[in-house]
Amino acid sequence: MLRSEEIIKLKSPPEELLELHLYQALEAIRWRYHNNQIDKNTAFKLKDKAVKKYDAQVKEYEFMINMFKEHVENIKKTEHLKIHFRKNPDLETAKKIIELYSGEMF
Repeated sequence: MLRSEEIIKLKSPPEELLELHLYQALEAIRWRYHNNQIDKNTAFKLKDKAVKKYDAQVKEYEFMINMFKEHVENIKKTEHLKIHFRKNPDLETAKKIIELYSGEMF
């Protein structure tokens, strides 16, 4: 993900959806300003609002991606332990599976 400062300086549209959304919003603000539809102060306010929204969306996106990765890792760990437990059922493996699911240590 590009930082908002990098997107402001781009000359051509980026490929990522969030970045593209900010780029288009900034282009629309720039176009309205150059056509005298909005004044300089309004343009700055709109730009700041768009950048803040982008930064919030990037944080939310990164949080969701990290949460997804963690979830996938937990699934991989539990599946490995389940297979091991089916082949060789013992108390130690059962404890590890319970610890992964509950988060509590035994």
